Amino acid sequence: MTKRKRLLCGTAAVLLGFPPAAARAAVPFGLQSDTVVRFFSQERAGADKEKGVPAYEYLRADAGHLDGPGLSAHAYGWGRYDLGSYYDDKSEGEILYGYLQYAWAANNAFVRAGRQYVFQGVADDTVDGLRVGSDVTPYATLSAYGGQPVSLETTNGRAGDRTWGGRAAHHFGGYYEIGVSFQRTDNDGERQEERLGIDSSITPPGPVSLTGASVRNLATDAWSEHAYEARLALGPFDLRPSFQRFDYGAYFGDGDKVPQVFRFLKSSDEIVTTLGAGASWVLPNRLEVAAKAKHYDYREATDTAWYGAGLLTYRLGGASEVGAEGGRMHGSTADNRYWLWRGHGYWEKGALLLSGDAVYVTYDEDIQDRGHSTFASLGAGTRLLSDALKLTLSGEYSADPYFDKDLRATLTAQYSFGAK
Repeated sequence: MTKRKRLLCGTAAVLLGFPPAAARAAVPFGLQSDTVVRFFSQERAGADKEKGVPAYEYLRADAGHLDGPGLSAHAYGWGRYDLGSYYDDKSEGEILYGYLQYAWAANNAFVRAGRQYVFQGVADDTVDGLRVGSDVTPYATLSAYGGQPVSLETTNGRAGDRTWGGRAAHHFGGYYEIGVSFQRTDNDGERQEERLGIDSSITPPGPVSLTGASVRNLATDAWSEHAYEARLALGPFDLRPSFQRFDYGAYFGDGDKVPQVFRFLKSSDEIVTTLGAGASWVLPNRLEVAAKAKHYDYREATDTAWYGAGLLTYRLGGASEVGAEGGRMHGSTADNRYWLWRGHGYWEKGALLLSGDAVYVTYDEDIQDRGHSTFASLGAGTRLLSDALKLTLSGEYSADPYFDKDLRATLTAQYSFGAK
């Protein structure tokens, strides 16, 4: 049994043993289980058909002082067992997080120890280590973390692996917050990533607000990302212009051992700049009319493209709605010159849930001898046991230039117990 599987089994045993002990000690406790069985059948263009029937279990537990100061414990993990023969490993699993936290009422201070997900400023990682944070004044917040990055666990062992960073922010009520963050990651004692970021959220009185962030790669001494969005809200009318710029050469870690899925884009040295805007207008009869547009510019490929679409959404009450979208993508290559049509809906009545989505794309030129793509999904579900149990069944079908046929079905049972 691998170390990861032993961790998963040990955590599951602890979690399943929590409720009686927690009940005896009158400690608030919450448990959520998601059991998912998937079926898929794929026919790739020019390849054999592939089938899979994986079953997943996602288990989350929280205990202790969950809504206030005091000690609390949190854990979340998943496991997979292949009911067919698609995966080489019949079973697999992972602890996504498992940590203890102590929080104080004064200054919103906390200390967290164990495996945890760190999402602050430039950080977006799972870390085995320690994290602390506090409001140092009514207008300033500090947080810091350090430990071993989980993403590098399988890259030449864990010796010499470390990551650390932090964020300092200044804010004034709900009107603005400006933060500066830093992160460095080493693998086997060698620097893999080092980044500095600036993020801001400005919401002054009135209809205008602005959010965004800029990130600089200190290893390559270049800006890797700029992303900003403004909002103008005038009653039922909402306008959101946006700007983004990604430098692939600086976006990914400079080290050669960083396990990032899209790291192959780094060698392209591409710089992608987008300008976009979205506008929506909510009418008194529960109809929402919207439009969106986005322009793409690729420096190395000397290519440009734009997408524009109109959308209609009708609110049926509560979360129920139906909608449609029609859009046009126009660029210089065959795969980004097409028309897109979409219809979707969601209906909730009592314990019954229904959803549907369909997308049809027609290309100006055939790609792999196919001139269109199709996607359709349909789902149904119900809530039982005073909403503690939710059962859903969904199916999907798609066909495009790269898959002659892709069929998927998912059965999900979600059970929640105790505190949430």
